[in-house]
Amino acid sequence: MEFKIDKQTFLNGLYKVQGIIDKKSTLNVLSHVLITSDEDGIRMTSTDYDVVLFCHQDAEVIQSGSMAVNGRSLFDVVKSLPNEQVFLKGMENHWVEVVCGRSRFRLTGIPAEDFPQFQNDMGIPTFSASKDVIQSMIDKTSFSVSTDETRLNLNGVFFQAQPDGDGKLRLVMVSTDGHRLSKVEETIDASWEGGISEGIIHKKGVFELKRMLDGLDENTSVGFHQANVIFRNDGNTMFIRQIEETFPDYTKVIPSSNSIQVLIQKDAMLNAVRRIATLTSTKTSVIRMEINPGKLTLVSSNPEAGEGRDELDAEYNGEPLAVGFNYRYLLDVLGAIDGGVIRFEINDQFSPGVIRSDEDPNAVFVIMPMRI
Repeated sequence: MEFKIDKQTFLNGLYKVQGIIDKKSTLNVLSHVLITSDEDGIRMTSTDYDVVLFCHQDAEVIQSGSMAVNGRSLFDVVKSLPNEQVFLKGMENHWVEVVCGRSRFRLTGIPAEDFPQFQNDMGIPTFSASKDVIQSMIDKTSFSVSTDETRLNLNGVFFQAQPDGDGKLRLVMVSTDGHRLSKVEETIDASWEGGISEGIIHKKGVFELKRMLDGLDENTSVGFHQANVIFRNDGNTMFIRQIEETFPDYTKVIPSSNSIQVLIQKDAMLNAVRRIATLTSTKTSVIRMEINPGKLTLVSSNPEAGEGRDELDAEYNGEPLAVGFNYRYLLDVLGAIDGGVIRFEINDQFSPGVIRSDEDPNAVFVIMPMRI
């Protein structure tokens, strides 16, 4: 096997497979990337069995074939090379030679046939969605995925596609860790014959999907097939295994109405939370939010460091209320939500707080209160 490829093109592909390569697995084969070449170019395949990525790249193929090489080693070598064409050649005993200019490396490999075999079935039904829409939905939900491995159904983002008729398709993404919830939905122009399709995409798959889509075309094909969610874009295909658990009924978590509604400038609140967070307790990360007519005050206290107060203008004319929240959760929401003004809603100091924006009506964020 031999081929020539532009260094930057090759590096971009290797970057996309890096996150999927399983560096901690006891199976050595999962730390490798399979490279196959034919008259159409090269295709790199990486997997940890939960995520499979097929990455196609244009290359000048001199001799078709396959090779499996350690993905991290190859990435580090190519990253260090000058910006010239890179030449790769399969050698005896599965060694791989990498040449660029005057630089020459020989990397150990494994038999290509030892690499797990997957079929990139192009016949799977898909619908078309905007890359920007998918990435935006990921940005608004991925931060509230649970890391508690005892609650597998919360270890990913719930993704649903539901036909609305007349060529419309409603996409929904939801995540929660039990302390907060993020939900976003978008209606797109797309036809989908699969009916209501849904699955829980685990956290690693969500982040690697965003990495794959970076720098690719706008149009992305999405499908559901045999407990996998499939995404295709510009010769790249990702299969993400669904978490085989039932996602909780998130509709019961989002309050249907709230008696207290406060309008606040988003950037002003974001900056104030950042300032106040410097003096919060490292054990609880809690800040006190005091709501009064015409203003909102943020208060932090740390017995070992001191205390702070920051006052913001707010559009509110109701009764005073004081409630505590984890400042990290507030920062995550304020960094993800679109719009210049946010709407903070709550009923009392024991009920969940809801953050929305009239400029981002499809997104809603729920944060549970903390004792103050």
